[in-house]
Amino acid sequence: MVTAGEILRVWSYRLNAYRAGVTQWTPSLHRAVKSLVENLKALEPAEAVELDVDLNRSPIAKFIRSKTGEILGQIDLHDGEAGDMAKLVN
Repeated sequence: MVTAGEILRVWSYRLNAYRAGVTQWTPSLHRAVKSLVENLKALEPAEAVELDVDLNRSPIAKFIRSKTGEILGQIDLHDGEAGDMAKLVN
């Protein structure tokens, strides 16, 4: 498990890189990351968040609020967007 603050720091950085034109995402990936960042901002930084990742299913990644089980965000690769995962992890 990681904290909301840790995940927020990483995904905010990636979102800012996208906004600056450093990375290129599809519109749906941009919406998913933006929504995740907004949801994480509403939590206490020390709150635990679970990551559920499986590259063989859709959505491939879920960010789950440990306290309530609420899904804070998910990364879902649609047809034609498979290359976006490489952009997320690089």
